[in-house]
Amino acid sequence: MGHWLRLPFHLDFVHRTAMGWGALVMFLFRILGLLLITLALMALGADALKSLEAGALEIRSLSALWTLVHQASFDGFTGWVAGTVPAVSAPLAKVMSFPAWAVLGVTGIVIAGLIRLIRR
Repeated sequence: MGHWLRLPFHLDFVHRTAMGWGALVMFLFRILGLLLITLALMALGADALKSLEAGALEIRSLSALWTLVHQASFDGFTGWVAGTVPAVSAPLAKVMSFPAWAVLGVTGIVIAGLIRLIRR
């Protein structure tokens, strides 16, 4: 019996489920949503500690957090977006100026919520 998709490994548990590949995709997106929510809570905690140390409210934007993690990938991504789709550059800069915990948290909640709605 030939399959149109051959993988270098065997996913036997996928074929045993009632939904097949759909269940695997839903599982991966649910994990992605939970990972983004976890990262948002970590960013919120880091902002809280930074604010306590400074004695004033300090919140990192998504661009500031990304540059802390890896400056070269941030520069490469923004350069690629500006060169490929210039119309998206300004809205992307606006989203990147929002607090990191808000962007990550809302994205994670939306992904996890959509997967939960699809499952019903």
